[in-house]
Amino acid sequence: LYTELTRARDVLEAFGIPIYDAKGFEADVVVGTIAAQVKKHKGVDTIIASGDLDTVQLVDGTQTRVFTLRKGLTDTVFYDEDAVRARFGFGPEAIPDLKGIAGDTSDNIKGVPGVGEGSAVKLLQVYGSIEKIYAAIKKDGVEKVAEKCAVQKRFVQLVADNREAALFSRELATIKCDVPITFEMPTKSWHDSADHKKIMDMLAEFDFRSLMPRVREMLGSGAG
Repeated sequence: LYTELTRARDVLEAFGIPIYDAKGFEADVVVGTIAAQVKKHKGVDTIIASGDLDTVQLVDGTQTRVFTLRKGLTDTVFYDEDAVRARFGFGPEAIPDLKGIAGDTSDNIKGVPGVGEGSAVKLLQVYGSIEKIYAAIKKDGVEKVAEKCAVQKRFVQLVADNREAALFSRELATIKCDVPITFEMPTKSWHDSADHKKIMDMLAEFDFRSLMPRVREMLGSGAG
């Protein structure tokens, strides 16, 4: 897989698609940083293509959207802010709070032991953040919070007993947007930057014979 990822960079470079990375930083924080920097450019929409639903926290109105898989390769969805609220009942800013309580096994985020996404969603739909959930528990008590959110009392008690775990897990789930990179708006499209000969040679090397006529047509007469 490592070798294949290295060759994937060669493909992107041949097609004139810029590559951004930073040593010691994961891909999601690089994406988050680029999305934050692009916001400064008026009239530019950002679409994040990712299979990781954590990136939904980067959604900003309709300017920054996430294109992801819902089920399989053909069932896809665009998440703008309205779509996030329609699915979860709260905005993108509360996605890290959701992970803080429910955890995420794919990212090794433990969350609150014994509390799943269903209960976490209900709590956040009512209170909006982890801090407000704990403030409500302190003020009104576990039983009243459970009743108000239609969550079993034992789950609210688990949340009450695991404040540090919830806050730490939320911190792990939060995508930082401060990677030391500078995104530059491209001056021309990937089509104009593509190295036609390099692309065709690479397709031949990979034995992607059926793709060659399709790519040649896509690139135009300049492709060898």
